[in-house]
Amino acid sequence: MDVPIVERDELVAEFLATALAEDGITSAILPTEQDADAIEDPPFVVITGMNRRGEDLKGLEEGRKLCRRWRCGAVYLAALWPVRLKGFSSRERFLPKPLSLARMTREVRELLRYEKQPQMG
Repeated sequence: MDVPIVERDELVAEFLATALAEDGITSAILPTEQDADAIEDPPFVVITGMNRRGEDLKGLEEGRKLCRRWRCGAVYLAALWPVRLKGFSSRERFLPKPLSLARMTREVRELLRYEKQPQMG
């Protein structure tokens, strides 16, 4: 599996997984962060919602925790850009909702190319 999709809404998760599969990217739907924590083989990119309720950044915090653990990239989805957000690393992407599936798969593909390259040092 290349990409875990951490998403509570089953319909949204299926929508994202289908778009990735149509582009040849393997994924797994994980409804909670606890499910994501249980993954043993590190993925290359994580997709998750950024703010679960209003301006909270729980999804961002959880995504960054998973990325530190697995040394992978992340795509964050949100309806609004949180005011308190400072910025992203080169391994992180923000995509606004409503989501362009073509853009999502393009961003995931770009991160996959980066993450699958041999890392120096």
